[in-house]
Amino acid sequence: MKMTSDDPALTAFVLGELSENEVAEANRALKDDENLLEEKETLTALTELLFDILGAGSHSLGEERIAEIHRAGNLPDSNVLVLEHRRRSRRQSFLAVGGVAAV
Repeated sequence: MKMTSDDPALTAFVLGELSENEVAEANRALKDDENLLEEKETLTALTELLFDILGAGSHSLGEERIAEIHRAGNLPDSNVLVLEHRRRSRRQSFLAVGGVAAV
């Protein structure tokens, strides 16, 4: 696993949201990269500060929600990117361009 300091997996590691295999991979990456280890320590300190400020409680997504997010990420969604200009007819597009050109 190649991990960078801005990798979301690093934040997930700090928050305890990774699987056992992913944790092992993250630990190997942290062992090999001093900058990554420093970023992990910074994220850990920030997380502790936020937990202190926000108070105790459950700030985790929970296993069920994490699984739901992973399932949703694996499914193709044709509604993610809707290009409205493709829904217009060619005639409307030509009229719009013609109107702009006339001005």
